[in-house]
Amino acid sequence: MLDFFLTRGVFEGVAAGSHVRLEAAQTSHATDLALARFAEADPRSIGHLMRWMTDGASAVLRVNAAGVLAKIINARPQRTVLPAPCARMGRHGRST
Repeated sequence: MLDFFLTRGVFEGVAAGSHVRLEAAQTSHATDLALARFAEADPRSIGHLMRWMTDGASAVLRVNAAGVLAKIINARPQRTVLPAPCARMGRHGRST
């Protein structure tokens, strides 16, 4: 069951520009959907998520931000090109 108050707390961090809660663990599809509903009404939060999706310090943060953005129809610019998933991986699949 999705915990509304926990999700709201994660979103409040996103809105304030803090990624600490968002990168604490991989979010579920249901959590991403709930976060997307909060974020779609807040362009500043969308901006934070877009920045973290490409420049986030951890893979979990990048994946969580991308997952939320994927569920916000109007968040994506028309010509956004995402880097290949392996762009940060070395020759043998180890993170660089």
